[in-house]
Amino acid sequence: MARWLLLVALVPLLARAGWGELPALMGAPQDVVVANDGGVVIGASSSQAVAWSVSDAGATPVAQLSGSYFGAGLFGGACLAGLRAGGVDVSAGCGAGAAVSGTPRRFRVFPSGLSAARVTIVSSDGFFVAPSPTGTFTQPLQTPWTSTGARSLQHATIDGLEVALMNASTLDLRVSIDGGSIFTVPLSAPARDAAPFDRGGVGAIVVTTAGAAVLLPALGMAEVPITLPGGFTAQFVTMTTERGSAQGAGYGLMSSASGQVLSPVPDPSQPGSIWIPRSGAPLLWDRVHCLDAYRCAAIGDGGVLHVLTNDFAPVVALDAGPVFAGASAQLVATATDSDGDPVFITWAAGLGTVTPGGDPEGRSAALLVPPGAECANASVPMTLTISDGLGLHNRTLSTSVRLDSAAGVSLSPLAPVVTPGTPSVVFTGSTDAGCAGATLQWSTTDGQMGTGNTFTWTVPAAACGADGGTVTVTASYQDPAGHLASASTIVTLPSVAPPSAPVFVMPATQPAGTTQLWSPIDGGHVCDGVSGFPGLTLDWMLPTPPPGVTLTALDGGLEIAVPDFCTRATVTATAQLRVVGEPPARASPPGTLTVDIVPNPPPLGPTTPFAINLEVDAGVAMGFFTVDAGCRDPALLAAVVSVGIPDASVVAQQTFTQVPGPWSLPIPPSCGAGQYELLAELLDDGGVTGARVREVVPASTLPILPGIASPATLPVTCGVGGRGQLTVASNPNGCATPLATWRQIGGPALLQSTLVGATVDVQTASMGLEVVGQRLQFDVEVGDGTGLTATGSHEVLLTATPFVELSESLSPFPAREEEAQFVTLRLRNASSCAVDGLTLRETLVGLTPVLTTIRGGGAVTPEWADGTLTLQNVSLAAGATETISFKAVRRLLTRVELDGSVLLNDQLVSYRPQTPAPVTGCGCQSGVNPLLGLALAWLTLRRRGGLRQGRPFV
Repeated sequence: MARWLLLVALVPLLARAGWGELPALMGAPQDVVVANDGGVVIGASSSQAVAWSVSDAGATPVAQLSGSYFGAGLFGGACLAGLRAGGVDVSAGCGAGAAVSGTPRRFRVFPSGLSAARVTIVSSDGFFVAPSPTGTFTQPLQTPWTSTGARSLQHATIDGLEVALMNASTLDLRVSIDGGSIFTVPLSAPARDAAPFDRGGVGAIVVTTAGAAVLLPALGMAEVPITLPGGFTAQFVTMTTERGSAQGAGYGLMSSASGQVLSPVPDPSQPGSIWIPRSGAPLLWDRVHCLDAYRCAAIGDGGVLHVLTNDFAPVVALDAGPVFAGASAQLVATATDSDGDPVFITWAAGLGTVTPGGDPEGRSAALLVPPGAECANASVPMTLTISDGLGLHNRTLSTSVRLDSAAGVSLSPLAPVVTPGTPSVVFTGSTDAGCAGATLQWSTTDGQMGTGNTFTWTVPAAACGADGGTVTVTASYQDPAGHLASASTIVTLPSVAPPSAPVFVMPATQPAGTTQLWSPIDGGHVCDGVSGFPGLTLDWMLPTPPPGVTLTALDGGLEIAVPDFCTRATVTATAQLRVVGEPPARASPPGTLTVDIVPNPPPLGPTTPFAINLEVDAGVAMGFFTVDAGCRDPALLAAVVSVGIPDASVVAQQTFTQVPGPWSLPIPPSCGAGQYELLAELLDDGGVTGARVREVVPASTLPILPGIASPATLPVTCGVGGRGQLTVASNPNGCATPLATWRQIGGPALLQSTLVGATVDVQTASMGLEVVGQRLQFDVEVGDGTGLTATGSHEVLLTATPFVELSESLSPFPAREEEAQFVTLRLRNASSCAVDGLTLRETLVGLTPVLTTIRGGGAVTPEWADGTLTLQNVSLAAGATETISFKAVRRLLTRVELDGSVLLNDQLVSYRPQTPAPVTGCGCQSGVNPLLGLALAWLTLRRRGGLRQGRPFV
């Protein structure tokens, strides 16, 4: 038993005009059949049998048998059966196959339902049938039929009976009806292929011979030759009437050496009249099979398997008319089919008779409407039915063909010339209409009307117009079907004077962008407005219009159209008035129209083309604008450019610039990655137009910078120590710092060394004054709340209000040392805290201290440099007074001054009870009189040895 394969790959169908191409079979194709209405196509070859499920999406192989097969079929809706030498194979799960004697040729499973399956096999041993491919095959005849020339096997259901036939290389056709005995039908030539079919309960057989084809209208009837197209060599044929209709009975395919296909199913009563080449078909030369009028399969050139689907309905159109009663009209319909199917058209007329034109597809017909029918009918209803063989595709077109009448009207007299005031003119009319009830209706261009075969026209009393003017007299009629006929004649009256020249407004101005009609304001004819006057017409002599200007001459004036609002031009044209019907030679003198066209640009608005050419570089937005302002003065255009935050309606930067620019605007940085909106609004003559451009510009990101901490100093008081508040504010060049952490890294100990907050309270652990002059040092970490931080430092100097009162005094030494002074310094601690480590600095002008004479102040360390005496490590008890004194030698001819201060850690802590002048002089007065000056000079000479005495100078 051959193996069963389940395949699921979807293979696209290569389609053209309804044809699709299946994947190639292994080995030479032997047979192809459409198995059921679900679109299952089966092919058998010398190497395999394959079943495909075919749809518009492609072909999906669903089953396969491996081996060498003569034919294949599907039964039970799912089981693949293949005929091979020696038996029938079936797919897995479908039961066991059956043995076949002899050399198998063809077999068919008909229909596909397992319960009703009838399998027919033709082999060299006979003609066999079985209820299913897995059943036991029996011969309809008791005597085996041993013909070895079996070529094909076909099935059809005719009037409820199954007809199976097989042709051989002999001059007869083997037929079995409903699985019964086989009988033969004689042929004039050996059949290549034969196909039974049913058309309306009548059975027929199409037989192909060596390049020809015949039709057997019924069993036992003589052959009827089928006329085929030139060059067509018949090969194999298949016929089906399933899913057909009376208009299109089904489908038939015939392969040939030239690859043409013939369809649809022929009518046995009209043999040879409907075999039509099908367009768009591939080259077909081997076996063909149709399940119904929707789906067929065929073996093409080179063994390619093809599938035909009749997807599209045909389309028909009729554009005909008019036709006249009593005459035959030839009608031709236009029909198309997207699949390339031949189409059949049947005609029906609601009036008269319609005869097919004789072409195979019925595209033409002759329509004959009886004479006189036009009196009651304006059109002929037509019904066209079109079919491509599939009943579902039948389409009906309901239309009509206009029915005309050839009748006319005759008048007399023709073109009379009359004088105003003369008697009336009598007109007579007649018609050649064969329709009763047609009555003439009369009318004139001067408003007179009448009814009947005669009409009396009253001549106007006044003669106004060119040649007095003209009047048109018309007689018309309408028959009961609505057909119209008419005739007219023109009555001429004597002439009068020509019109006066037309006069136009001067000066005339028209805004550009408008269309305006310029008509005369004066001029005309004396008879204008008189009854019977034909009226005036305005004849224009137009120049070549300026660019962008269109001139249209109208009877009422000159229409000047200027679509462009920016046009500036002048139009000068002349016109003459003329009586209607008068020759140009009798026109009025010319009148001149001059119109100045001035630019008139419309207001700019929100839709005005307004664009920005924007560049952003180094935090600056720059660019220029383009605007389609037409002919507007560019000096009137300006723009306001803003950079801001749209949702918050915040404008960060704004500038006013002329259009097109150039312009530039700084983009303010922002905290975090952000962007701004650049908004440019167009102004026209200082007013807002509504035209605007929005662009997104990137904002540079401000860094997280250390904040600005303050204050730089904190006060120190006795009993409290250093205490106060420290604050850190945002750096103006960075982002906000809502978070701050203070960590002490130097200076005297605090009660808390780490503090959190933008403002914090600090206090030294020591509550005395010894921290004065020391510096608190902090690392300050700030952040913006997002995790980004920056660290800076801050130093705070501890200061105190001066608390040491300092006073100074000078007194002379004994007379023998009149050049020496006694200096007294008094230091009083005004606070309640003892303090050590004070530094006393006393600036001595004109004096030099004797360091060995310093008394008081504790264990002080004196230093003398650059005129300043410095005493280190001075101690003061709380509220105590300390006196420091020393001897100082006065320098001659110099002024004496004392200026001191007390410092603690380089911070001034002394003050004076009042602010007297610095201590100066000799200790008894502050000035130097002339006598003292002589004395000082004398002492100087004495010290230098200029004067000699008995004892040395000490």
